Amino acid sequence: MLTEPATLLTDYGLGVLGALFGRWLWKAGQGSTNASVSYWAVGMGVLAVASFAGGTVHGFSLVLAESVLQGLWKGTAFAIGLTSCCFLTGTLMASVAQPLQRRRIVAAALQLQVMSPGWPYTTSSGT
Repeated sequence: MLTEPATLLTDYGLGVLGALFGRWLWKAGQGSTNASVSYWAVGMGVLAVASFAGGTVHGFSLVLAESVLQGLWKGTAFAIGLTSCCFLTGTLMASVAQPLQRRRIVAAALQLQVMSPGWPYTTSSGT
């Protein structure tokens, strides 16, 4: 029995789009000197993983074991943080002058680091 069918469908739809866009960007970025495209491609792929995992939690919470739901939800939270880091890094690579890029990319990595300590402790209810 599906618990939240609309959320499941929208999350899975977002996952399909993320996978398609990620693949398209990855192909477009091959051989390119613009590394930002690769960061965006990876970010889209990770977004797809987060969407499929989150949709599974929302749609099948009555069917799956609590330990499975917890693992999927923690993975979803971490994948969303990694997606954000990839998107921020890709944007900085494309828009910031070379001398400042390294500092800005370190800031993106720190953003992920700040988000990461909480992700193992979150539950599907957000506590």
